[in-house]
Amino acid sequence: MGNFAIMRWGKIKFDGVSNAEYHQRTELHKNCEHPELREQNFTFRQFEDETLRQTTKRLMAAQQERTGRAVRKDATVMVDFVLTFSPEMVGKIDMGTWFKANVDWLHREFGAKNLLRLDMHFHESCPHLHAFVSPLDEKGNFNFKKHVKHISQLVAMQDRYAKAMERFGLERGNTRWAEVENGKMKPTSDITRHKPLRAWRADLLKQISAMQEQLQQLPEITESQQKALRELQRLHQQVESKKGTKKKLDAQVEDLQKDVATLTGRKELLTTQIEDLQKATEEEKIRYLNLKADSEKLSGEIARKRRELTEYVFSDRNSVPEVPRGTLHLGEADDILDL
Repeated sequence: MGNFAIMRWGKIKFDGVSNAEYHQRTELHKNCEHPELREQNFTFRQFEDETLRQTTKRLMAAQQERTGRAVRKDATVMVDFVLTFSPEMVGKIDMGTWFKANVDWLHREFGAKNLLRLDMHFHESCPHLHAFVSPLDEKGNFNFKKHVKHISQLVAMQDRYAKAMERFGLERGNTRWAEVENGKMKPTSDITRHKPLRAWRADLLKQISAMQEQLQQLPEITESQQKALRELQRLHQQVESKKGTKKKLDAQVEDLQKDVATLTGRKELLTTQIEDLQKATEEEKIRYLNLKADSEKLSGEIARKRRELTEYVFSDRNSVPEVPRGTLHLGEADDILDL
């Protein structure tokens, strides 16, 4: 498992200061692994009302006024440190304590006044700290060589950083430099050295020449081989054409599937409406039959009453009580028939 303390740095000239600060705008980082953690990022600036370029320009002007000489255009006016650890250690380190330990280390190495800006980022694969340091000496002049004059100083700086991170279970990686004598360093054999441009071009020309010789030794392409190549090219074109046709057909099928889904939805809606209408029709039919039965029952009752009334009207009057004079109403006849 990787548990390394990682410290990388890069020198920045005045022309690159604005770009270095612009890169810290995390909202521009599109392909980040944890965009949901972007809100946890934070920034500290020593001079809140100045950009890094404005601060550097002010320090350069102060040096020129003090020394009477302008700062060289190729001078290192800022150093960007990236401080982090192995991704396997994410979640195993208290980030607040780790952040403070890194700030303490930067103060010891360069002094608090030279620490211009800190950016803590959580939204990428591993949390990391960007530290922008102004390499000023005790006189306030830009003097990067005071801090890093020789490779041995860089090796020692890596050693000190790893020592400061031991409390978090982190350790130093293997160094690629070995001390020879009297503080002199030389690279170990596993370091890949860059070739000078002239040597690289010479090797490239040798490779090209060797490839040309190999081409000359190849047999000439026969007529049948050329024919086969043409046929292969024709088939390749047909395949590409078929791919285009298939793509169009796939698009048409997708559109038809959408139409089928829409029609299916409409069919289901109409089916539901039809079932509701059929249910309503059945209820109306039952109600009609009930009303018809009630009507027939009433009609029979009315007919029976009429027959009784007719019998009463045309029956022997001496056998029934005398009806009072006046108009005989159906209701009164019903009362009499009930006696």
